[in-house]
Amino acid sequence: MKNKTLKTSFILLVFFTSCRESQTNTHSGVNSIERKFLLTQIHYDFDNLKLYLNSSISNSNSDGFWRWDYMNSDNGGPDSIGVDYFMNISQPVFSYNQEETLPCLSIKTNKNKIIEFSVTVIFNLTDNKPESIRDLLDSLTKFDLCQDEKIKQSIIDHGIYKDLNTDFEETIELVISQEKYGYDRITYEVKNKTPNSK
Repeated sequence: MKNKTLKTSFILLVFFTSCRESQTNTHSGVNSIERKFLLTQIHYDFDNLKLYLNSSISNSNSDGFWRWDYMNSDNGGPDSIGVDYFMNISQPVFSYNQEETLPCLSIKTNKNKIIEFSVTVIFNLTDNKPESIRDLLDSLTKFDLCQDEKIKQSIIDHGIYKDLNTDFEETIELVISQEKYGYDRITYEVKNKTPNSK
């Protein structure tokens, strides 16, 4: 009898535990496809910003620093049910070659979910030699992908790194200015490729 009671108690415990987990998943409104997207980390200063594609800006550590980007928006105000743009100009300056510039961070959202992120930093390269480009990439500590030697080498050799995943596209592109007094720039961008992100 005691053995039968233990078995019944164990079965009930497993049943109630699984019901509670199921209820939690249903209540949060996150299905398995969205959960997969939530794991798409944005590789710019992730330790600080904690941004993911298909998550809300308010789920990040940087929620208070994002401002509605009225210059790029088609709306008269922030839009929580359609596509909108946000910018962040509260990041630390980038120091390189005795100059300081402010990184420009931008987010595109659809129904308050991040579907695109980009950051651009401007600077003056000493020259176009591979050693100078490597020195620049080494100084871009907030660009998480620049910590990978293969990615660095791709940028040095081709001026670009591109990862075409099935769900998203991620690029880092170095653009050398053709103007005498123009600034060089590097841009990191990650965006969804799925039809439901449009």
